[in-house]
Amino acid sequence: MQEPMSDFTALLIIFVVFIVPLWLILYFRHKDKVLAGSLANEDRVRLQELEQQANHLKQRLKTLEKILQDLDPNWRGD
Repeated sequence: MQEPMSDFTALLIIFVVFIVPLWLILYFRHKDKVLAGSLANEDRVRLQELEQQANHLKQRLKTLEKILQDLDPNWRGD
């Protein structure tokens, strides 16, 4: 016959099955949030410059598409 599980073994199983995975999930979720908010000041400036450049290029593309549309309405092959 098997011996009944000791209280310590039952607590250990509960801890390993439920507490440890939850603890790891919360730990790494917190770590990701901390790292995401820790951009260096130089990186923030560079990111803003790239955003401005992307917006400028987007505006240029719209202007070129408008010019092409005015010159040849079927330039897209529609």
